[in-house]
Amino acid sequence: MEMTSVVIRLLEGKNLEAKDYSGTSDPFVTFKVVSNETGQTVSKVKSKVIKKTLNPQWNETFTLPSFEESNNLRLFTLVVSVLDWNRLGNKVPMGEAKLPLEDIKPGQDRDIWLNLQNVSSGAVHFVIANKIENKHRVVIVYGNDPLFEYELLRDVKLGTQLDVVCQLAKAVGKPDSYALQLKDTEQYITEQALADPKFAIPHMSFVRLVIRPNLQVQAVLEALKNDTTKKKAIFDLKKQLEDSAFAQAFLAADGIKSITSLIIEDSGNTLAYALASLDSSMTYGFGWDDLSQQVIDKIVSLMDSPNLNVTSGALRIAVHLAGSKNHGYPAITAAIKKINQKGPTSSNLYSRLIGSLASTDVKIQLSVLQFLNNMVVSAPATEKQPLIETLEKHNLTKVLKESLGTADPELKKEIFKYLRLKYGLESNPQPYDKQNKQHEEMLMDLWNTIYPDKKLDSRVSEQWKLMGFQNGSCD
Repeated sequence: MEMTSVVIRLLEGKNLEAKDYSGTSDPFVTFKVVSNETGQTVSKVKSKVIKKTLNPQWNETFTLPSFEESNNLRLFTLVVSVLDWNRLGNKVPMGEAKLPLEDIKPGQDRDIWLNLQNVSSGAVHFVIANKIENKHRVVIVYGNDPLFEYELLRDVKLGTQLDVVCQLAKAVGKPDSYALQLKDTEQYITEQALADPKFAIPHMSFVRLVIRPNLQVQAVLEALKNDTTKKKAIFDLKKQLEDSAFAQAFLAADGIKSITSLIIEDSGNTLAYALASLDSSMTYGFGWDDLSQQVIDKIVSLMDSPNLNVTSGALRIAVHLAGSKNHGYPAITAAIKKINQKGPTSSNLYSRLIGSLASTDVKIQLSVLQFLNNMVVSAPATEKQPLIETLEKHNLTKVLKESLGTADPELKKEIFKYLRLKYGLESNPQPYDKQNKQHEEMLMDLWNTIYPDKKLDSRVSEQWKLMGFQNGSCD
């Protein structure tokens, strides 16, 4: 957990009550941190006594003991008490006030006047801050094993500390080729991060000593070129791309070309891993429109591969590509035409994809239907209906009717989406008019398609809601 300290700078008091016969007081202040749950005092500090005054000037600073994680401050309250000192040792109360510590945000100073309670007058002026500590005890991990504890300092240059850590870890190579990474969050500890009080370094957290992302990328790109290492390298790449710093360095080094080369040239599991890595790369803003037609042709041809891992990867990419407004539909359509020209009509790709909806793999079913829906949505207005007619020629609605009993909500949602697209309810929505004969015929056709064995008893039902009718009503 992050170690944090509460620092209080006690400044002054004002209009305090007189407790001495002389009409003055000898005030001092105590600050107590009290548990909200148990009421116990967990820490306490006391100011010096200022003699014979009702408006004392203290100008003292106190640091309360460290807390584990600043969020835990919400479990405590600061109790501020003013008391009058006398020679007999009696402490006469002059009022107190309470401040919930959850109100004190990390890295911010709060200047506060607290009015004292249970007295006729009096207030205390102080500045309070919740400060992230400059040192953090962490456990360094090099390779697979935790090696040693290290005190990471925010006010010492990171490069200097890396030199020390590399020496202690007996790391191979120069220290400037290494970086420190929080194991749990995979965030890199940089100079900028150390200077940011909001960057949390949990107490006793595991910190990896790793090769810098740009150097990792260079090593990966070299491994992808080597026939003996490329399979493992592309397998590991999908996991590495989950690290945003690595991913940005990989994209900046034009690593996509290495992935697409494997997609063009390789087969089997190497190909499946390459497709999965390309899919992961797209989450970082790499444009689908930047893929070459050659790569798109290959991806489209793999959507019904005998290798299910290859099929799954190709379909996931095709789903996103089909949704690309500027490039997806025409590029995929061109690829499908090339595929269809290579074989007889029975080998039509749409026919084979629709046939794969009979698969027992729900993920494959879902990806196929998402792809088909995205193609209909992104098709130019003049091509939407011809595309739907092509899909119907290969019995898409009939196949979907057999899948309507699915328990998977996402698949059911895509089924209803296609049927709404088929009947023009997505692209050209019109208010239902029960007096319009065409509307009524379309409505009954939709119902009979989705629920062929269920009699229509009501125009208000959960079924209509699932099909996209507002409030479950078509009346």
